[in-house]
Amino acid sequence: MTHFALMAAVMVAAVPLPSCDPTLAKHPLSTPGPPDARLTGTWVGQIGETPSILDIRPRKDGRSDLVVLGLTENEGDAVLSYDAFSSSVGGKTYLNLREKKYTNMLNNEFELAPNYIFIRYELRGEELSLAYLRNEGSKKAVEAGAIHGGGSGELVLSDESAVLASWVNKADLAVFSPIGTFRKQKLDWPKVASPTTRP
Repeated sequence: MTHFALMAAVMVAAVPLPSCDPTLAKHPLSTPGPPDARLTGTWVGQIGETPSILDIRPRKDGRSDLVVLGLTENEGDAVLSYDAFSSSVGGKTYLNLREKKYTNMLNNEFELAPNYIFIRYELRGEELSLAYLRNEGSKKAVEAGAIHGGGSGELVLSDESAVLASWVNKADLAVFSPIGTFRKQKLDWPKVASPTTRP
């Protein structure tokens, strides 16, 4: 399991794995726009009982990197890395994530997973709340003909962005499950490795 929900499903072991898998999609909710500057920074919180750190940084190509570090007591640290960009749908905000599979981390060489994961996010001051699109609600929508998708094991939605965005906007919290809430940290980065100058 290499998706974002691994933190809630496997590390925390709060619920059975199949019901916790995030829905995948062939297309994002929108085309990439400018990064949401409010997300840039380091965030600390918990996913279940696991202390977790999120670091979100815009890149030169207009997208962002999202890295999740889960700090377990006896199992070592778990690291997940994603390519990310924001979408605004009906006044609500979402992240379109694709897993970064590194072939050479030192040279920042990686391949992107073909499918997207949708994360709903909400900012209240210095707090960031995240929720993921779960399979249960998506499968019901596919069975009802509201959206289209399939796949063996993992559900992959096949509709174009406009259709997905319309459905997500209408379904909203009924098909999203909380991941956790994080608080922004004010870190004093060394000048030689500041977030704005790091490659």
